[in-house]
Amino acid sequence: MMFCLRSIPQDEVRLVHIPNTLYLTDCFVSEAVLRELTDTQRFTLVHEPRPVLFDAAGQLADRIGRPH
Repeated sequence: MMFCLRSIPQDEVRLVHIPNTLYLTDCFVSEAVLRELTDTQRFTLVHEPRPVLFDAAGQLADRIGRPH
C-alpha cells in the first residue's frame, strides 16, 4: 500500500480503511476525508489524526482494536 501512495502529497491522500464491512461502526480515514466528515452529525471522531504506520513489507501496521 505504501508503494501506491508514495507519489500523492500526504495532505491529498483520500483513504478509508474499513476492517470489517459487516460492521461499519469503526474505520480509519485520512485527513482529506476527515475534513468532509466533520461537517455532519452522523460521525464521531474517536482519535485525533495520527501518522499512518507501515510494517517492513509496506503493509498497513495500525489496526482498529490494537493500541497505537
